Order: sequence, then C-alpha cells, then structure tokens
Amino acid sequence: MLLSPNQESVFQRRWPAVNDVVHRFLNMEHVPQAEWVKLFEDVYQIISWEDSCHEKMFLCLNDSIKSAILKSQQRVMQSEDETSLLKAYNHEWTLFSEKSENLPNPFAPLDNFLGVKHKQSGPSKRKLKYSAVRKLMMDIWDVTVFEGIRQKLEDSAMKLVQDEREGSMINSSLVIGVRESCVCLSASSSTKQWSYVDHFEAAYIKSMANYYKPRTTQYINQHGIRAYLQYARTKLAEEEARARLYLDSGPNFKSVESVMETCVEVFVVSFRDEILGEFQKLLEEDAREYLKLTHELIRHVKGCEGETNPLLPILEEYIWNTGSIELNDNAEVISKDASKYVSTLMDLYNRFSSVIDECFQNEFSFLTIRDKAYQRLVNDTTIFSITMPDSTRSTTKRPESRCPTLLAAYSDMLLRKSPMSRRLSQEEILSRLKNVLLVLKYVNSKDLFLESHKAHLMRRLILETSADTEMEGTMVEKLREAGMPAELVNRLARMFTDIKVSHDLTRDFQETPALSSVTSLIITPDASPSPGPLVSLKILSCGTWLPRDLPRVSVALPPELEDYIPQIEKFYKAKHQGRQLIWQYHLCHGILAYYPPNQPADETTNVVLPIELEVTILQIAVLLAWRYRDITHKLRLDDLATATAMADSELRRTIWSLAERLKMEQQIILYSPPAQSEKDFTTETEFWINPEFGVVRSSRAPNRRRINLIGRLQLSQSGCDVDSADVVRFRQLRLQEAVVRLMKSRKRLAYSEMYQQVIGLLKNQFIPSKRMLKEVIEWLMERRYLERDSKEIDTFFYVT
Repeated sequence: MLLSPNQESVFQRRWPAVNDVVHRFLNMEHVPQAEWVKLFEDVYQIISWEDSCHEKMFLCLNDSIKSAILKSQQRVMQSEDETSLLKAYNHEWTLFSEKSENLPNPFAPLDNFLGVKHKQSGPSKRKLKYSAVRKLMMDIWDVTVFEGIRQKLEDSAMKLVQDEREGSMINSSLVIGVRESCVCLSASSSTKQWSYVDHFEAAYIKSMANYYKPRTTQYINQHGIRAYLQYARTKLAEEEARARLYLDSGPNFKSVESVMETCVEVFVVSFRDEILGEFQKLLEEDAREYLKLTHELIRHVKGCEGETNPLLPILEEYIWNTGSIELNDNAEVISKDASKYVSTLMDLYNRFSSVIDECFQNEFSFLTIRDKAYQRLVNDTTIFSITMPDSTRSTTKRPESRCPTLLAAYSDMLLRKSPMSRRLSQEEILSRLKNVLLVLKYVNSKDLFLESHKAHLMRRLILETSADTEMEGTMVEKLREAGMPAELVNRLARMFTDIKVSHDLTRDFQETPALSSVTSLIITPDASPSPGPLVSLKILSCGTWLPRDLPRVSVALPPELEDYIPQIEKFYKAKHQGRQLIWQYHLCHGILAYYPPNQPADETTNVVLPIELEVTILQIAVLLAWRYRDITHKLRLDDLATATAMADSELRRTIWSLAERLKMEQQIILYSPPAQSEKDFTTETEFWINPEFGVVRSSRAPNRRRINLIGRLQLSQSGCDVDSADVVRFRQLRLQEAVVRLMKSRKRLAYSEMYQQVIGLLKNQFIPSKRMLKEVIEWLMERRYLERDSKEIDTFFYVT
C-alpha cells in the first residue's frame, strides 16, 4: 500500500489500541468484550493492509509478553521455601497457561505470514500448538521463569511424592501443575534446552527407584519371600496409579510404561532367582494364592511373555515328577487294576488343570505346558511298558507305554457286564468313557488302543456280555469324533453289523429240522449225554474280526459237535454260494453241566442239581479227557495232548486256566507237583479232576449254580490281546501311505524334514521310529516310488 509522507500507516494508527488490549490482557486487567472483538478486527486490518508489518508486530508482542512474564517471575521468586515456591509457580503458571490459550486467537492471521503450517484441521484449539504467538509465549516463559527454578521445582515435586509414599497427605495438584508446565513447555517451546522426558520423568523414575531399592531388600529379610510377593504386587499397583496421576499419560509420551518397567526391575527382576526358587515349593504345597501372585509378578517382566515365561519349565517338571511319583507309588495296584490307573491319571489331570485355571488364568502357554508334561507322563515307559518290534525286519524291540492297553481294559470294564457297570448309571458310564477319550488324546500309540479295544469288543460280542449295546455304538462314534483312523473305526462299526446278521442266521438255522439231532454236552459220573438244543452260531467276516492268515487251532472236538459241523456248513452254503467257512475253535464257548460225585439230592426237589460251567471249547476238550475215566484218575501232559490233539502251548495255557483260576477257593483241576506257571509243567506233572469241586456241605444249597471258567476269551494263539507283528505291519502300511502322499505333493525332501512331516501326519495314530522310516524308504526305492539324490544322499525325490 502506498502512503503520502504525512499519512499514518494502518499499523501506526491501529497498533496502540491493540497493544493496550494485549497489555491489559496479559496483566489480568479487565478487557471488555467489545474491545476484545475489535482486537480481532484491528489485527486483521493491519496484516491485510501492510505486508511488512508482521515483523514489527511480532517484536512488539515479544516486548509486551516479556514484560508481563517478568512480573510473574518476580512474584514467584518472592517465595522463601519449597512449598511456597511450588504454590506460587503453580498459581502463576495456571494464569499464564490460560493466557497462552486465548491470546494466539486474535493473531491467527499472523501465522500465515510467518510461514506456520497448520498440520491439522478443525477447531482452533487443535491448531493452537502450531501458533507462532503461543510458541513465543512459551519460549519467553521457559527462558525467563522456568529455566532458573526448574531444578528446585523438580526436587520439591519429588519430595512431595516421596512424602506420599511414606503415608503423608500432600497437595497433589502442586506436583500435577509442575508436570503440566513441563509437558506444555517441552512440546511448545522452541528453545529445546531441556525435555520433559529427560528431566521431569527421569527425575521421577530415579527418585522412585532410589526410594524402593533399600526397602525391598529389607522387607524380604524381615518378612520372607512369600510376604514379599504380596508387598510387590501392592506396590506395583500403587506406583502405576501414582504414575497415571503425576505423569503424562497422553499419546505423546510413554511415561507410565517407563515407570512400570523400572518398577518391574526394582520389584521383580532384582529378586527373580528368589521368586523362581520359591515357585517350586509353592507348587509342591499347592499354595495357590502365592502361585497366583508369582504369576502376576513374573508376567510383568519384559521378555517373559508366552513360551518364554521362566515358570513354564518349572511347572512342567513339577507335573512330570508329581505324576511319576504317584504312579510309581501305586504301580503294583495300578498294573492289576485299570480303573485305578485311569482314575489316578484323571485325578492328576484335574488337579493340574485346576491349578492352571485358578492361578494362571488358563493362559495358552500354561495349558500347552500342561499338555506337554501330561503327554510325557502318559507315554512314559519306565513304570508301565510293553515291548514292540522296531520294524518288520528288525529283531530289536523298543518299549512303549502300556497306557493304551490299560485304557482299553478300563473301557471294557465299563462296557461289559461287570460289577462296575452294574453299579454305575448310564450317565456315569458315559462320563467315564469321556475321561478315557480325554486321556487317549495324549497317547502316542493310539493304534494300540484301537487294537486292544477291538479285542475286548470281540470278547463282549462273542460271549454276549455287553452291558448296553447302545453304549457300545456311542463309544465307536466317540472314537470317530476324537479323530481316530477312519478305517479302524469303520471296522469296529462293521462288527455290530456282523453280529446282527449272525443272529438272523442263528434264528433261521434253529428253525430247520436238522436242529433236532443236536445234543447238549454234560459230564456226569457215568458220562451219559443229555439231549437239548444249545447252539448259537457266530458267522462273522474274517477280515473284520481276525487276520485272514490266522492259522487254525487244532483241537479234538466232542463227537456231538463234530457231527454237527457238516449240518452248519450245508445250511450256510445253501444261503451263500461261493463262500467258505473257516472254523476258529479257540473262539467257541459253551456250558457244561457238571454233577459232583456223591452229591446228595436237593431237599425240596429231591433232584441232584448240576453245576453249570461256562467254558471254552479248548477247556471242554481238556475236561472231556476224563469223560470215560474216573475223575480222580491221574493223567500226564502227553496223555492230555493225545486226548485233546492240542498244541503244547495251547494245552498248557488251557490247563492253567482250569487249575489256577483267580478268586476261586476250589479249582476244578488239581496237579502235582506245584508250578509257578504253565511253563513249569513237565512230562512228570499229573492232573486230575478235583472231587471236592462244587460239593454241597451240611445240606446247604450252593451260592452259585453257574461258574464262569472262561475269564478272558483267548483271541490269538499267542495268548495276547494285541499281536505285535500285526500292529507293526499295520504301522508300516500307514507309513508307506504317508510317505507317498507327502512326496507326491512335495516332490523333493531331505530325510530329516521328511521324518518331521511324517510324524505330523501320523501323530493321531502312532509315532514311527526312524528305523521303520528307513525300511519304508528302501521298500519304496526298490519299487521305484522314490529315488535318492546323487549329490545329496540324505535327499529323496518322487518318481512320477
């Protein structure tokens, strides 16, 4: 704008009024609203009409602001003690802070000429920190007032906070005021001579650390580490609340986090060894409140989150040691009672789970370590183990846990007609079966469980001793839901279908005229048979129930049964063309009526009542060796072998089942000399029927008219529930399938990586050995499924 020599500029004409309003505003004098509104107009007119006035305006503002701040400084410096200094400074700062928020508003147009960029949009309060006038005010306050007394203010504020820690009541607003001025000056001042973080925050943290370091050591020495856990948690909570009150908790600074890191260093890290050392004792004593405190303290430590928590390895060893000791202490009972084994495992699982839930809030890392330790415990071979071949070609055997077979035995106790199943309700049985499935989840050799469970199921279905057919089906479905191999579970399901078809065949056969020639087998003093239809057929599919290549057991059948077999075969071939029946005599069973010699007649009926013996066909063959002899006639092992046509091992096992039946006061067969097992029988050992077996004394009726001598129906010629060779063959087939599927997708793999991935594929069935994997690789290489890399001998690739 061009002016004549005698003409006043807009700045000269309007600034005196502007400067007067500014002076009165800064000195807390009354400014009418009309003058305040006119201030906006005057400033805008000056800046709009004179391009060069903004520098003069800024210099004049600097003088006015500095004059007002010098007066505030004089009032502050009149204070004599620390408390008065804090009060005076906070009073002056509060007034000045209000001025710094309002004065920049009329001078907002000045920012554009000074090159200030408003980085944020919205109300003027959000732009306030970028105002040149506000920065000017903060710079002058910083240099004139704050810098000279900063150290005194910090010391005084820290002294008040320390007094509060010691229990004194303080005026917290004094500390808050100093902090607010520090934060505001640190963010708005352009002098950059100091910062809130490096001075006030650092002083606060240092004061806190110096205060607690000697006191924590003293507290532990006086009260012990357990009392210290509660003390540390209380102090951590107090200091966090204090930090949120006295330090800035906004997004620009991380004061609270910094304070808590130092607190953790002082209260936890400094005594980490003592805390961890006590943690083991707390677990052993089940001191859950202290365990919870320990967890709360340790998880504050940086780098101790998740899997890096130092409590985890201690907890894992505790679970392992506690479980091992408890199982070892009850090993003698558990090895004979599967229910005790499962109940012990479930007690351990529930106990550990309760501790993790109550003390560690079911954190994933603690649940994982529980599962890891529990799996280690379930698959341990030091107490309960069986031996399995390492592979089909190897003679080396490796131990495996007996847990799968014990779980299957316990399931059998729940599912068959037994004292336990009769005592429990259906809901209780289902609950215990769920416990079996829970433990089974941690078992490595799940295929062993399925094979053993199948063996027990065969016994229950063949002997018709299932307590509840519906519960049997539920168990199979639960196994399917638990992720058991579908092929094995389907095989179990087909067994129920086979039994239903077999029942239909039995009904049809009993309706045929051929049945009239069937007689029952009864051992009497004169060995005379008594007629009566007592036949039940079990015609089952061989591949589902037994291996197809299982050899036939040799035994001399009673004439009545031997003559009866052709009629059954004729009946079956008439219904099914092209099918062949393979008789498995070792699975047959029946009932013999035994009349003890010199047995008096019953007083009420005047009839001699027999004792019904539930026996296998092999036991029948042995007992019928005395059919045409006196029962006290002594026979030797070779005599019985000739009479029964049984193999030596089968004969010994069968005799032992009749001569050493557990939980029976009287045995039906006696022998001499005594033996510890069937292997101790020699060619000189003599056997005879016990004449006292089942004799009624003093005209008292016997408690039971039927005695079960079968016990556990023998399913294989080896006498074992699970044929280890069959299990190994099954594993090898599964391993071949897994390797081919893996290599087909990956094309090329190193041996170590292949082994890890194969374990991942088969972990729900079994954990293959490295020897077995090597044999499978060799087998696949021979059949051109795989080839070895010529340059890297441990690497293989798939042959398409």
